[in-house]
Formats: sequence, C-alpha cells, structure tokens
Amino acid sequence: MNALSKRTLGSAALAFGLSLAAPAWADASFNAMDNTLSISSLNVANVGLFCNVAVRLGSLGQWEFLSASECPASTSASDTYDMGTGILSLPHLDIPGAGEFINVSATLDINTWRWNLVSAESPQTGNPSIAACFSADKAVSYTITGAGNQQGIIRRTIGPATYKGQAVTGDTEFFSTPTHTTQYLGITSTEVTILATVYQNGDVLTYSPTNFLWAPLSIQPGQSFDRRYTFLLNASPVLVSDYHTSFVGYETIILAGRSFSNVCHFREHTVSTPGGIVADAEWWFAPGYGAILFTNTSSYGDSGSYQYAGSL
Repeated sequence: MNALSKRTLGSAALAFGLSLAAPAWADASFNAMDNTLSISSLNVANVGLFCNVAVRLGSLGQWEFLSASECPASTSASDTYDMGTGILSLPHLDIPGAGEFINVSATLDINTWRWNLVSAESPQTGNPSIAACFSADKAVSYTITGAGNQQGIIRRTIGPATYKGQAVTGDTEFFSTPTHTTQYLGITSTEVTILATVYQNGDVLTYSPTNFLWAPLSIQPGQSFDRRYTFLLNASPVLVSDYHTSFVGYETIILAGRSFSNVCHFREHTVSTPGGIVADAEWWFAPGYGAILFTNTSSYGDSGSYQYAGSL
C-alpha cells in the first residue's frame, strides 16, 4: 500500500462538511446536516478514554463540545487525538465518492479550524487480481439492501477463518429471520474454490467433485469457463448444476457513497436438475468485501438482487 499525498485526494483539507461531503468513519461519523461529529471511542493522549463523544462545528469554525460518557473497563479506542501535537489518527476512514482509506493522520489548523491531511493509505491500491476479490485480511461487516427474493439478506461479515484446520476466507450472510449461513472460500496458487457452506442449524452443503471452482486465478477479462457440480446436503445429493461463467473484467463502482476499485465482475448462466431450473446471475466482488453487488433472474422464482449499503 502506497502513502497518498494531499494531491491524491484532491484537497489537503479534511474539513468535516466544509470541503468534503459527509465522511463516514469506521468508528466515527459526521452529519453534514447539523455539523455534528460523533465518535464511539476516542483516546485523548494524557487525558483519558472517552466514549460516545459528540462535538459540533460552530458557525465561527470552532468545535463545540456537546457530550461524552465514561467507557466500560474493557473498552479500547483505535481513534486517537494528541492535544500536544494536534494530530488526529484514524485507522479507517470512509470518504463518500472518494473511497476507503486507512492509517489516516491529520492535524488541526487552529487558524482555520480545519483538519489538514498529513498522510493516508489505500487498501485497494496495486494491481487488480482474482485472488484479491475473494480475500479479506481483516474482518469487515456491512449492511445489505436486498430486493425480490434476496430482500431477506441484511448483513455480511467477511474475514479470515479456519475450516477443518485450513486457513480460509469466511463469508457469512445474515438474514432477517434471523438466521445465517457461512461460506468457506479457499485460495490456492491456481484457483478460488468454495470448500463448503455451513448453515446455522448445522447442515453442511458440499460439492462433487470436491470443492466448487469459483474462478481460476489466471482468467482474463472476456474469458469464460464451464463446470458441472453435484450439490450434497449432509452428504446426500440434492441438485446437479451446469455452469457457464464469464469474467467481464475489473471495474470501479460506487455503492452507498463508497467507491470500490478493482472489483471483479462475473456473469453466470446455470441450468439445474431436477426441475430444469434456468438462472442468469451477475456478481461483483470487491477486495476485502466480497460480493458487494448481486443480481439474479431465475425460473425457480428466486429472482432478486442485493447490494452493499454501508459499513458497520
């Protein structure tokens, strides 16, 4: 990850609501409607730890303290502020329309009362790759907005996991019922595969041949591949599906004010038996976030879509 200069973001000032539109932070948020900055936990050097901090940007440009509360004993704060140096440090910052940034450092200019960016890094820099689209080096949770038969999905958590002693990526979808399912993804030197899908009630969906090929790492935009799998629910065959999958390419898309780069876009045509079910789906996988956008049209009646709706 390369450090971003002030010019990279277009403006040196992160002046909450003055020069950028309503940044939404991982552990803090800024409401441009009432100019209120809310921080869940803040460690102020040589002062102490504070929770539920709220300050407002006043009409004269000064920050007005509104409220704060004591933190539970087990609380830790990743957001920090040093009054001596005037440095605000944020491990994770979302800027609507600009993207996601990590390891952000900013200083408070007491003359203008604006936060001036010192440095930041982007987790999505570097060359795009299939492996990156299916990987997550840290746990990330976000809300989902669904439509049609997919409207029951409300949240996703993706991150490092272990399945049968193997280091994998765990991708959990939470439903409004409330239930959840976890898909375990393995990445080898040549391909991305689904090892299994585990349901909340303990049922396990596996595949024959073993491990469902999601994509070869060598696939290039415009290429496609075919495969056939038998789905096994608790080792009993339930469905046979033929897949034709095309890799459209790498894209940049904006959802809920966040810009995702190096997104892997796939199209998939499926015919399944019994029943002769025909489905056409499209998937967009973002590095560190997994499937942020999905659409599906099916003769089975489970047509619908879902998309990323904001980080938690």
